[in-house]
Amino acid sequence: MYNKALSQFGSIDLSIGQATASLHYPNAGIVFEMDRESEKNIGFIASRADGLNSTTALQVNKLYSTVFETKQPAIQWLCNNTLNEPYNFMIIYSSFYNDYGEEDWDVLRVYPRPSYNLSAHTLDNLNWSFAAAFSFANDECADITYDKVNNNYLLVFTQNSENESKIDYRTVSYIDAVGDQAFPHTAFVSLNTTGDYRYYSPVIDIDPTRTEVCFAHELFGNGTTQLLFDSEWSTVGVEEGVADGALIISPNPATDHIMLRMSEENVYSVSLFNMIGKEVAVFAFTGTEFTYDITTLPAGLYLVKLTTKAGEDFSAKFIVK
Repeated sequence: MYNKALSQFGSIDLSIGQATASLHYPNAGIVFEMDRESEKNIGFIASRADGLNSTTALQVNKLYSTVFETKQPAIQWLCNNTLNEPYNFMIIYSSFYNDYGEEDWDVLRVYPRPSYNLSAHTLDNLNWSFAAAFSFANDECADITYDKVNNNYLLVFTQNSENESKIDYRTVSYIDAVGDQAFPHTAFVSLNTTGDYRYYSPVIDIDPTRTEVCFAHELFGNGTTQLLFDSEWSTVGVEEGVADGALIISPNPATDHIMLRMSEENVYSVSLFNMIGKEVAVFAFTGTEFTYDITTLPAGLYLVKLTTKAGEDFSAKFIVK
């Protein structure tokens, strides 16, 4: 498929698209760091999923720049067989920026023009735009997946600046993905403003039926690295009832308040923790529902731990926008 003498590839990612009645074999795409030590280009090869009709390797980063350093490519192909979109995909990678006195990393996306197919696998049939480009902040370590229920691409990446570190979560519809429309911000999965901790290597995936999004990422600080797992529920759809023994938090994500709901009357002690594990609030309530003001909480993902008088524990997570 591709080879180069005396070369060492870097990161590699693979995605398979949809199969339809008229397209028995889905398409597949591979992106990779073409030469980690010298070229620092992002290669893109496409083919049928059986490996036939393999294309040449395009240096897709040259759509944006022929000089800036690149890294960390990922690709996601639309994978909903109910749509007739055999060439709907998105490539993301980080590109260094050095101009006008600014030096940082940005997340770029590459997407197909309507004219793209395996026989028209050229840079002229691809386009690019920024997925995230914050001034004086390093936007890196991007990962992408596809929500086949709501037909959205889901993007997550780190945003590190001098005084804060964030994990940014964004969504865009499959229609807007193949254009230069903005990649709307959904929430900060986690946010740290102390300057002592940095997030790295976030990954994202989604349950295809319940549309529950899960995240994993690395948190480094004070000489220790932690591997963390977070999850959320999609806000699209009908609100679920309270199952026996379940703690329900709504709205989620939230901006100014949350409501805690339990199925049984009781006296509940409540603790709120941020994603570093620090306890940020303690309170109690009696009954089945309680509304709590969150306007003083920074944006990010939080864990609620609830304990009854008998010592029974319940927990759930919510996002502050």
